[in-house]
Amino acid sequence: MRRCGKVLWSAVILVLMCGWSSCVFANPIRIALNLGFSGVMAGTAQQCQRGAEIAVEQINQKGGIKIPGGGEIELVITDNFTNATKALPAVTNNIIKDKVIAIVGPYASNTALGIAGLANGYKTPMIIPSTMPKRVVAKRPYIFKIGSGVEMQASLTAKFVQKKWQGERIAVLYDELDKYSFELANGFKKTLEKERSVDIVAFESFRGADDNFDRQLEIIQQQDPALLYFPQSPQQLSLLVEEMKRIGLNTKVLASNWANDAETAEACGEDCEGISFAANFIAGNPKGNFTHLVNSYQKKYGKAVPEAAAAAYDAINRIAAALQKMSALTGNIHEDRKQLREAFAALDFVGAAGKINYKGSGEAERCLFFSTIKNGVLSYDNVICP
Repeated sequence: MRRCGKVLWSAVILVLMCGWSSCVFANPIRIALNLGFSGVMAGTAQQCQRGAEIAVEQINQKGGIKIPGGGEIELVITDNFTNATKALPAVTNNIIKDKVIAIVGPYASNTALGIAGLANGYKTPMIIPSTMPKRVVAKRPYIFKIGSGVEMQASLTAKFVQKKWQGERIAVLYDELDKYSFELANGFKKTLEKERSVDIVAFESFRGADDNFDRQLEIIQQQDPALLYFPQSPQQLSLLVEEMKRIGLNTKVLASNWANDAETAEACGEDCEGISFAANFIAGNPKGNFTHLVNSYQKKYGKAVPEAAAAAYDAINRIAAALQKMSALTGNIHEDRKQLREAFAALDFVGAAGKINYKGSGEAERCLFFSTIKNGVLSYDNVICP
């Protein structure tokens, strides 16, 4: 009751000082964009930054956050080096020195797993824009995911396969050393085996450093599957397509959201025609509000919107919408973070990737889209919802 009273009186004082319509602190509302701008995830981090900046520009052009104590949003760009050890001081700096009200990132699972506990311990909302396992948010009320969970993506991908390839023979090829790939492949297999609507005839793995799949593809080719599920990176997908072409394996390929990018279609060329992808975002989906993002991204960068950009765009817009639901920003960063966390979790929100809600945890309840390369263009194909 005492805390509620303090918050109420803070709001009253702010309103008396500057009115309901505009009450802006000298300092802007700071949100950290904590991503791997150095190293292997640099390209993805740049895509996230572009999406986040488009969102911030749109919000600030409309007057920013219009509550007592509100104002414009400012991004604090932070490099976590895609390294859990180096990310710890970076996120600590965001929370203590930069006094950000929320963090967007990281994108890589190993980094997120390394710092989620720290952000939660400091009671700072952290919004992860990518696909992650449930354990990242488990028993951490300040950690949320915008992307589908690994477990959910595996299950919904399996349902998509059951719908489109019912009664067919299915093969799986994955990296046993990569947690994302391992958990997707095994979750996919578990769901299909439970339903028994398709026949998994090959379940092959490789180890991260392997630069060819000759042995695995030979085994898969002998089983003559109708579909090969391959939850790997764009670079590995290009290599797979080359090797399949060389040995004459004409099986359809279904990839994960990791490779769901218009640049994949461009880099892979006509050899990737007909490949499908699980997707957290694809322009043209029937569920999302993506027109502004698509038009702005095309105008600024001359490219289609990648999934990472859409995820960061949705994360910033959801934070802004939650801030707008708060009674006031008190100037007490600890109290404001707590209020933001509560508003963020309760918000009914539709973003570029459709409706994203939370029920009792930071695990996103959302649909999963499927895209296909048609005539060299990554295009919307289907949607499967929980």
